[in-house]
Order: sequence, then structure tokens, then C-alpha cells
Amino acid sequence: METNVTGKESNVVARTPSIALPQSKTAWGAIFGGTFVYLAVMATFGSLGGAIFADAGNVIGMVVWMTILAIISLFLAGHASGVLSRVRDRSTGLYQGLITFGMCVFSSILVLALIWAGATAGGSQTAGAITRWDVVSIAGTGGWGLFCALFFGMLAAMGGGSQAANRQMLGEVIERPEIRRVA
Repeated sequence: METNVTGKESNVVARTPSIALPQSKTAWGAIFGGTFVYLAVMATFGSLGGAIFADAGNVIGMVVWMTILAIISLFLAGHASGVLSRVRDRSTGLYQGLITFGMCVFSSILVLALIWAGATAGGSQTAGAITRWDVVSIAGTGGWGLFCALFFGMLAAMGGGSQAANRQMLGEVIERPEIRRVA
């Protein structure tokens, strides 16, 4: 029998948990910020690549351009996410970059689906003529380029997130000694 707060004996004992639950280290605001960095860089330099390679009709050049652009923009997105979330260690930054990569891929698929739905629903003759075999042909032509862009972009986003942690840790660990002047 134990005594409760009122001084009466009771069989019921109220206990508080002795183990505190860990707080989530995922900063969703930083992930959305990194995703917007990705979309801005891809839209800006993707339109530049479209202007350069569409005139030349060079499909392979466009695939190479978009692969390199995806790697660079995903690195910047992962780095921005890591800096904005103020990650303290490299593994947390790596996962922050990986989640940002997932959001960037999801947002890219969403944007492309909305563009394609708008183009096919517009009633234009050329957009309505797109069949599923055209989509399969395009995916077959640029499939390896898309895989390389996604795979190396994922590694770049994780590297960007972990690099953000390194830079912040260096600023906290290295302290500058005070300069003392001796007369």
C-alpha cells in the first residue's frame, strides 16, 4: 500500500514515465525551403538549356544538361535544407538532404503531371495527339539519363545536407583565441 497526496492509503499508484521521448530532428520548413531552391534553380537553368538545345535539336545534349543541372540543383537544395534546419551532425544532415530529395522528386512529378494534364485538356491538336506509346518512347530514350540524374542527384542532396552540418560545426568548434597585447 502506498500513500497518495491526500494522505490516504491506496492500491493505485500514479507514475510518470522516467524516459523522455526524443524530439524529431526533421525540420519540415527547411525541407520545403530546400525544395523551393531546387525548383527555382531547375526552372531558371532548365529554360536556359531548353533555349540552347531546342534550337539545335540535340536530344542527347539536353539529357546531359538536365542530368548535370539536377545534380547541381539537388546539391543546393540539400545544402539549403541542412543550413536552414541547423543540423549539428553529418548523419542528421544526410537524412535531411535525403528527405529533401524525396520532396524535390515528388514536386517535379507533380509539376510535370499538371503541365501534361493542362496541355492534353486544352483541346489543341498536337497536345491531344500524344499517346501512351509516345510517353514510353520518350522514357526509353531518356531513361538512363533520368536514372543517372535521380541517382547522382540523390547522392548530391545527401552530400549537400551533410556539408551544411560540417560548416556549422566548424564555426562552433573552432574558437578564436583572444589577442592579448603585451606592452
